Amino acid sequence: MNHVNMLGVLDDDTMITACDAGILFRAGSSNNLISHGRLMGNDAGIVFESCPDSIETPDDNQIVGTKIIDNTHYGVAILDGDGNQLIDLAINGSETGVYIGNNGSNNLVRGGSISGNFHQNFMVDGSQNIVKDIIIQASGETGIGNISGNTTLSGLTINGNATAVYGMIVEAPGKIVLDNVIIQDFDIGVSFSMDAACLRLNGSTIQNCGIGIDIREKYLLDIDLGDSQIMNCNVGIEVAAGSSNNTVRNGTISLNTLDGILVEGCSESPDENSFINIDIKSNDRHGVAFLGGLGNRIEGCTVSNNNEGTSADGFGGVAILDGSADVLRSIIFNNGCHGVYVDEAAGVDIIGNLIFGNPEGIRVGFVSDVTISSNTVTKNTSGLVLEDGALPHVAYNILYGNGLPGVPVDIYLEGAFDPANLIENNIGLVNQIDLPPTNISVDPRFSDPDDPDNPDFTLKYTSACIDATSMMEPGIDLNGAVRPKGFSWDMGAFEISSFKDEDEDGMPDSWELKFVDNIYDFLPDGHADSDGISNLDEFNEGSDPTVPVYISVTEPSNNPHFSNADSLSLEIFSVNADTVGVSTGDAVIDNGDGTWRSSITLADGSNVILVTADGTVDDQLYQAKDSLTVVRESAFPTIAIISPTTGGTYSTALESITISGFASDDTAIDILTWSNGTTTGTAEGTTSWTTGPIELNEGPNSIQIEARDIFGNYSFEDIEVTRQAAESIENVEQDLSVGHTSNVADEIDTDGDLFANDDEIACGSDPDDDADTPALYSYSEDYKYKNGEKIGLYIPDCLNLDIDGDGLPNWWEEQYFPGSPLADTAGDDGDGDLCNNLCEYERGTAPTTPQTIAFALEVVGAFDDLGNPYDYDPLTWLPKFGHTLEIQATWNPDYGALPAQAVFSLKQTSSHPGRAVNDPDPADLNGNEAYPDWYYEEAQGIDRFHGPDFGLTGAPQSGPGNCGGEDCFGQGKVFKSPVGNSYIVFLHAWDFGGRTNLVVTDDGAGNNIGQTWLPLGSHKNGIGDAWICTEFNDDGSCDSDKVVDPTALDPNADIDAIIFKNQGAYTAPPGDGFSNFEEYRGILYTDAELMDPDTLKPVLKHLRLNPFRKDLFVRAQGFWDAEGNPYDLVNQFESNSFRLGKAFLNAGIDVHNTTGWGHDATEDGSFYVYHSLGTVESVTAKDKIIQGTAGTTSWSATWPKHEWEFKLDSHYDANNPDA
Repeated sequence: MNHVNMLGVLDDDTMITACDAGILFRAGSSNNLISHGRLMGNDAGIVFESCPDSIETPDDNQIVGTKIIDNTHYGVAILDGDGNQLIDLAINGSETGVYIGNNGSNNLVRGGSISGNFHQNFMVDGSQNIVKDIIIQASGETGIGNISGNTTLSGLTINGNATAVYGMIVEAPGKIVLDNVIIQDFDIGVSFSMDAACLRLNGSTIQNCGIGIDIREKYLLDIDLGDSQIMNCNVGIEVAAGSSNNTVRNGTISLNTLDGILVEGCSESPDENSFINIDIKSNDRHGVAFLGGLGNRIEGCTVSNNNEGTSADGFGGVAILDGSADVLRSIIFNNGCHGVYVDEAAGVDIIGNLIFGNPEGIRVGFVSDVTISSNTVTKNTSGLVLEDGALPHVAYNILYGNGLPGVPVDIYLEGAFDPANLIENNIGLVNQIDLPPTNISVDPRFSDPDDPDNPDFTLKYTSACIDATSMMEPGIDLNGAVRPKGFSWDMGAFEISSFKDEDEDGMPDSWELKFVDNIYDFLPDGHADSDGISNLDEFNEGSDPTVPVYISVTEPSNNPHFSNADSLSLEIFSVNADTVGVSTGDAVIDNGDGTWRSSITLADGSNVILVTADGTVDDQLYQAKDSLTVVRESAFPTIAIISPTTGGTYSTALESITISGFASDDTAIDILTWSNGTTTGTAEGTTSWTTGPIELNEGPNSIQIEARDIFGNYSFEDIEVTRQAAESIENVEQDLSVGHTSNVADEIDTDGDLFANDDEIACGSDPDDDADTPALYSYSEDYKYKNGEKIGLYIPDCLNLDIDGDGLPNWWEEQYFPGSPLADTAGDDGDGDLCNNLCEYERGTAPTTPQTIAFALEVVGAFDDLGNPYDYDPLTWLPKFGHTLEIQATWNPDYGALPAQAVFSLKQTSSHPGRAVNDPDPADLNGNEAYPDWYYEEAQGIDRFHGPDFGLTGAPQSGPGNCGGEDCFGQGKVFKSPVGNSYIVFLHAWDFGGRTNLVVTDDGAGNNIGQTWLPLGSHKNGIGDAWICTEFNDDGSCDSDKVVDPTALDPNADIDAIIFKNQGAYTAPPGDGFSNFEEYRGILYTDAELMDPDTLKPVLKHLRLNPFRKDLFVRAQGFWDAEGNPYDLVNQFESNSFRLGKAFLNAGIDVHNTTGWGHDATEDGSFYVYHSLGTVESVTAKDKIIQGTAGTTSWSATWPKHEWEFKLDSHYDANNPDA
């Protein structure tokens, strides 16, 4: 058929035979239907193809119910064409049952059976094809042949036989989805013929195969098993030969006769393979066995009930028998022999695991460089067994409660062991040696370890293991929670947020230790100060248990207290008080029996009332304080509807609707009610509320939500919900989303031009004008999602400069491969120089020109801003302003004669304004900037503030900004002649957050190169690995498994979190206003107490911040003795208004006491606010505008900015704005 549109219905007896093609669809043949009949004995049953002289393809044809039997080469071959459908066909007896070629896309094969085809039943090279609901019976070597190109297989049953080798072969990169597929009875269930494939399984089963999934000599595979399972095979997953950098996650691997997961090397080493969040259970030999390779890992897995029974001949849960592998944050229990067994291995980390119910929790044989850290190992017959020659580093673990009844064995030494390797553990019993003093041996007090169904090995708040280590670096525990949550990491695998209370008296140990050395001596019903108030009551009320003077506000009893009156009667109880005063200045009357009263005048809003008692006991003066917050009613409630819409009108076909939203008041919300004119009801909740289902009438329904506070004041919000008539609603089968335009403004895309508002602003176009769109972007119209919510469009995504997430920025892909930013080309190597595109980008080289690494770059010297040398360590070095690195490039003679010159240059150098986050912009300082002239001098046109963050010279820096006549900020090429076989240049750092790529080439064609990124790892996101990495690979790169938290790798995220004692009871938004990159870049300040002896000026200091802890900068004005640690205890009578309790510290907030801090570049040397010198002449309060002799400025919304600082002589009167 050529350009034919037809409907053909064949009898079941109709047969087409002995043709080249039983039915041939060519060129533009479209929308044809062929049903039933038989195609038999042809070279091919059905063929879809285009003509050599035509660009048209056969599309949208249907073949239904046809039997395609004994055709020579193909049952069906879709060489070209889109949208064709093969439905309920019976295909057998051909060499290949169904073949979809490279030019076949969006085709559907559904129902029927495909079996008995000699070579393979199915082969797909095209993209976006769907195969579903078919029974496939293998008769040749393969059930389904090569599958590639974003194909979905759904509802298939793929059966093998005695001769079938492969259930399915994944051929090429692209996303392959198996949805409810069964693959069974093959030698190998799934195999891969190419690298970088992406396989997703949902509800699928691979069973009764020799190997469920075979990864052999393959790289960069991404396999997500979802909720699928691999079971009843010999080996669930095998990774062999040189297969490296593959990731398998999720799913269940169980009931296999040998190993759940097997990693083994033959002549090559399988390295850096990851197995994440997999349930590995009831396999007959090993749960996971590593028999070779380096840097492999399991993480977040559950490994249980493996190697059980009388026929078990494995080592148990996880066996590392060669090479190196890590076992991270996994639960390993009830395995035969061992939970984890390590022998003849090196470079192994066993960190953050829960290991219980095994004969031996961990056994370590002859190994080197093994770390066993932060594990909870309990209820095993033996906890940790160390063979002769095993010298692991054992730290921060709980090794307790192991052994048989009456025979505890928590650590068993079979040979010599250095006790110094046991650091800060909780260990029950160990033979041969005494525990070093940093270890403890006490009941860890697990929450519920004996629950037979769900034992809980988290710590009770009474555990001595809480905050019991010296580990304070940010990390995560077995549950994924940030640690530390207190002062330091808890011992074991779990971090808890409760305050430690070892003696279970209701008083935190840290509070008790302020007053006594032994917490067991500080009884809850005792009276340390003889004031008649128990120690426990003093803790609960926040008073000092060692001060015999006591005071408490007894009426009102609620704190805070709400009132709608203009005054309040205060009742006060005291012990040993001679005088009592209140901060409001109102009179206090002594009732004569230790009670006092006062009438307090209240202002609108919040009133904080401080009550102070002074008394003399045993000739010593004491003072006690209490406080009360009283909120006087001054505003009506506010209410907002957020669901189903914030827009005020909504349409639905439902018969009822639920409405939810928020409410607030300056006192408290009492009740929320709703009314639709005929029916009323009460909403659940107050500040966050939701109605029950509200019945709707057809047509418009006006619904009013009313919020009423505790004093009867109310506000309301209306929404009109239109219920559509049933007959006006049409259900359709096809997807109508493409091309659909809503008549309601999209909050993400206001003008409806398919470009997100945030992206338009970032790209420079108007988000409210559909005619104004970003230029040069036209790749896709797909929405992007985060945590299941739509957050924008994939295009132009100026906020995400790597659209396809392949590590290659859009501009770089456009430069070398126009039109490709949505194509994942990172693994391509077009110039054949064995450096793929990602490698070329990281080197700063062209991917279209073959290049050879002929220079070795090495840092041979490091110097501070004064030229003093210091030791350089590439694993810890981060840029510092004014520091210099001396770098040597050494020529490899294997690539020919020594070049007469080497050409050095900087690529992709960052250019952040200033030196750190809080440097003031000199443009804001009205010519009064304090930067040195060589750094910024407006009159001479010198502006290094906005210059590059690194500079390159051939000469060293002899003084600040002086590089022997060369530009210390230079970005041009530097030509150097050799000294011996090496060349020397100098790299100068000018920003604490800078990065650059140093490249050296020969002076010929430039095809012989060397390159390095500084600091190490900064090419990924601008952040040096030394800040976020805790362990490095042999080549100096960051071991991605040792990043303290993967979210820290996102430079734009702001993830600081509050630590709550009662997790889940409260919530707080993440972040502190500093992105991860800004926390890394840090702040600058001077310390008034640390003076430079040469310049007699305060020393400039730099501080990088913690991305996991909120930062609070505080200052005490006028109290200079408040410098230093704000948590230090001081005598209560000192005139010092600036001492903090432990609330901020316990909440994980980093409080920086900036009292005494300054800044070297502000006009007056102050740290917080950048003054404009001059006199304040007038203030317009409503607009927050300040008029002064130096001009007019306004308050800034963010710190640091150019601002004024002043005090008003009197309180602003809202009723008299001219006062």
